[in-house]
Amino acid sequence: MAGTGDWVAAPPPEFETDRITALLARHWGLSGRLERLYAERDLNLRLTTGDGERWLVKISHPDTPPAALALEDRVLEHVAGKDPSLPVSRARPTRDGQRLLSLDAGGAMRVMDWLEGVIVDLAAAPAPSRKAMGVVLARLGLALRDCPAEGVRRDLAWDLQNFPALAPLLAAFPLPQFVPQLQGVLAEFGQGLGPGLSGLSRQLVHNDFNPDNVLFDPAEASRVTGVIDFGDLTEAPVVCDLAVACAYLVGESGPDPLSGVLDAVRGYHRVRPLTPAEQALLPGLVRVRLCTTLLVQGARISGGQDPKGALAETVAQAGRRLLALDALGAGAAEDAVRRACAV
Repeated sequence: MAGTGDWVAAPPPEFETDRITALLARHWGLSGRLERLYAERDLNLRLTTGDGERWLVKISHPDTPPAALALEDRVLEHVAGKDPSLPVSRARPTRDGQRLLSLDAGGAMRVMDWLEGVIVDLAAAPAPSRKAMGVVLARLGLALRDCPAEGVRRDLAWDLQNFPALAPLLAAFPLPQFVPQLQGVLAEFGQGLGPGLSGLSRQLVHNDFNPDNVLFDPAEASRVTGVIDFGDLTEAPVVCDLAVACAYLVGESGPDPLSGVLDAVRGYHRVRPLTPAEQALLPGLVRVRLCTTLLVQGARISGGQDPKGALAETVAQAGRRLLALDALGAGAAEDAVRRACAV
């Protein structure tokens, strides 16, 4: 995968608030208070209008291909048509009917539905929340089964299929204590995981179903009220989508680091049954996602992109989860997934 280093190093775009305000008024007829939200590569803001309406304003990174933005818009429309009860946002058209406003500096601006709900620490949440997460992810996958992948990016650093291309990031990795684990998972991918993916069912997947992208009803732990951030869409084996979600559910300590993972697996398997091959590969793919977090965010830390230390904690957490899985052992993890799917 060419350009991994450039992709990792690219910070979010910067726009003056006055310029964004002017564009909102001119093209959408909207005005109000803007609040900046966290985003890895895009610029996300919450707009609150004078009458209390909320909208999500997204300005994509200039190097995001227009075809990828168009794909994201088509995916949201497709999901809404296939499973209307799935809580995904849709774009509000401009005054002249466009969902994407191209910007002179590159990238595009969109105004999306604001989805209400709260972010939950799913690793520590009750089991019904994790099962609900698995159910919604499986439903989303089913809704995307026949969605054309035209415009999908093939160079995403977060696409598990591209994991071997991240190997050069080891050279500047800031936490040498994790290098042996990273080297081991890279070798494991080349010897078994990567080839094992070739025969599995594949399609468009969300590819970033982490707890920050799943909103819950604060009064009902098992009700998902929003699925957000489709910016990492890719075409991949479907089990990779579940592996991404499960990576954030691994316990960092204690005798059973997979308890949260298995809750999500049970919910997912109930809606979209995992094949024996997918069950066998899932724990290894979870480790790949954790290693991807270590390498990508470690590169950002080395590049001076973590002045407040938030990425350092993300990397440390991923490292603790990786060590917990290593302590459990690959065989025990695979057996646990099979038992969860047999219930």
